[in-house]
Amino acid sequence: MSYDETAKKASLKYRREKQHPVTISYKTEEFNAEVLPYIRKSGSKVATFFKDAVKEKIQRDFLR
Repeated sequence: MSYDETAKKASLKYRREKQHPVTISYKTEEFNAEVLPYIRKSGSKVATFFKDAVKEKIQRDFLR
């Protein structure tokens, strides 16, 4: 299946309308030493790991 211009436009439209980008910056050494090993151990993708962490924090701190 090729990624044609129509599919590209549809993907970009979906991202604009349905997703909100969030940028997180880490020092490379800190991320590689303190965060990445746990993400790999969890078997999750980086974005999924951070989304789950945010959900967990919200539940723990605000939805008791």
